[in-house]
Amino acid sequence: MKALHVFPFYGGDLADGAARYQARLSEELAGLGVEIEVLTTRTRQIEAPSAFGLRWPADWPATSVAGPGPREGLPLSVERFGARWSLPVPAGRFASRQILRRWEREARAAASDPRGGDAGHVVERRFAQALARSRAYDVLSLLGRGPNSPRLLRELIRRSRHADVALVGYAPFALPWWAGLLRPLLGCPLVVLPLFHPNDPYHHFGEIYRTFERADGVLVQTAYTRDLFARHLPRARCFEIGVGVDVELWEDATISGARFRKQHGLGDRRVALFVGRKEEGKRWDLAVEAVERLGRDDTVLVMVGPDTDRQPIRSERVLHVGRLEASELRDAYDACDVLIHPSLHESFGFVLLEAWMRIKPVLGHRDCGPVAAVIGDGRDGYLCRDAHEFAARLGSLLDDRALARRLGEAGRKKAETRYAWPELARRVAAVYGELVAAGRRGGA
Repeated sequence: MKALHVFPFYGGDLADGAARYQARLSEELAGLGVEIEVLTTRTRQIEAPSAFGLRWPADWPATSVAGPGPREGLPLSVERFGARWSLPVPAGRFASRQILRRWEREARAAASDPRGGDAGHVVERRFAQALARSRAYDVLSLLGRGPNSPRLLRELIRRSRHADVALVGYAPFALPWWAGLLRPLLGCPLVVLPLFHPNDPYHHFGEIYRTFERADGVLVQTAYTRDLFARHLPRARCFEIGVGVDVELWEDATISGARFRKQHGLGDRRVALFVGRKEEGKRWDLAVEAVERLGRDDTVLVMVGPDTDRQPIRSERVLHVGRLEASELRDAYDACDVLIHPSLHESFGFVLLEAWMRIKPVLGHRDCGPVAAVIGDGRDGYLCRDAHEFAARLGSLLDDRALARRLGEAGRKKAETRYAWPELARRVAAVYGELVAAGRRGGA
């Protein structure tokens, strides 16, 4: 089988979790014998003069493999294309103002709703609001975010005639939209990997929804998202595949929490760990407030991830270490007592698996549907809604090491049995096979 994989970014060493997911999925499928051609941009890190006016610099050579991989001998190639065409900076700022003002009007209109901030209703409302907007907002948003690469799209059309399937990711960038528009010209089934964040307004545009319905298949990470699409996008054919974790990597005997503690002067303090970009949707503020509410001098919140929002952290109980290399990040998980993951913007919550692989209990946000679908509340972690609940659960896990160990072990078992990378790759390969067979039957 031959598959085209078309992604905004590609590289196993990139900080972006979606990019790492796509790279590892491609390698695992190649390991199963699927011949993979990756078409992607030359951009390593986008620039953002405005919310909907992104720039895509040429950081990579045109033809290359990404980062440290792919593994030698795999039937996988990577070709990169320029995506220099973007909205002019003034136009991007204009588009951003128009879209953000529209969101503000929608928020004001929703303020009188008696259901208020009920999590389920917020997601339902986002679908309704997106479908009520003019398509002009959608086109502006997608052209402004990009990537827009005519050469890449021409190659997608040309090479699709010799491929069995094309996988394109991910929302809210423009590549899936472009591929959906070009679907009649493609010579093989189109599969979209949206990595959809139900609570994130940047993922809610009518044209993005229509892309999912134009595709032959949509790969989703949780049953929550599958059921959500079934209600709102009934013409989208969804396949729940989950995410993957590298079991052998997390069993490496060189992983050392003691080394991390020594390096950062943590001593024998209890450690709550937050891993993610420091930005509004990740709700890092809830993690900080929970540790403050707990008020224990023997406990510190260690935050790992880039400082995206540049907002000050006003707490002496927080250590923000920024972005870490992969090996040191594994040490951080080993050093912690509890992972606290209050994010609302997730397609799954990959950090949950990473914590479980080091037998750590996890705390997730009850109002993030994908996270709530992954954590077994009271079995391998706890779901919380506000800083008071996060603090209470954090305190109970710090005080009861046996409970923390029991939840961590249950999480480890779940990660190993449901989410190992080889199993995920087999599920995706099965989806490819099903779509290819259906296409052959349809053409017969």
